[in-house]
Amino acid sequence: MIPPQSANVLDDQPTSQATVLCESATAQGIQFRLFGSCAIRIKCTGDRQILDRFNRRPKDIDGVVRLADRQ
Repeated sequence: MIPPQSANVLDDQPTSQATVLCESATAQGIQFRLFGSCAIRIKCTGDRQILDRFNRRPKDIDGVVRLADRQ
């Protein structure tokens, strides 16, 4: 689970939705892990300008759920 760092990190729709998805999964006892550009934007706030410089905005949400939590 990647917790949101602050509201200003969540300035694009996929990243905001990824945060809601993580929070919802955690509330239900589901282990969900983000990876990809949304995870980088949430966790590496100090390096976001690199992604912005190369116009690397998240287009989707990449994540995994452990097998035991799948139905």
